[in-house]
Amino acid sequence: MNKSVKATLLSALVCPGAGHFSLKLYVRGLIFMLPFLTGVYYLLQSAMEKANALLAMLEQTGVMLDEAELMKMIETAGKVDADKFTLLYTAIGLIWLLAMADAYWQSRKAETRSE
Repeated sequence: MNKSVKATLLSALVCPGAGHFSLKLYVRGLIFMLPFLTGVYYLLQSAMEKANALLAMLEQTGVMLDEAELMKMIETAGKVDADKFTLLYTAIGLIWLLAMADAYWQSRKAETRSE
């Protein structure tokens, strides 16, 4: 497997920026990796806060809810930050795609320099 395929696959399947690390482009890899991991951390943190709030609300009521009521509560809790999450998902996706393209481009550039 040549460097360009390896770097692109690492950035695509492991984490954005991982392909740059395999090319020894550490700063460039961090430029992609840090915003991506920050965005993922924010999404997970927000999901945990919503789940904890939902659990606290369920514990307070002390009533068993049927599946339809529980789903309605979950959907209501998720609609609060829908615009923010849409923007964040879009940014994470763009970072991922840019990292893959850049890893491929950087590896091809390095291959042509070494020839």
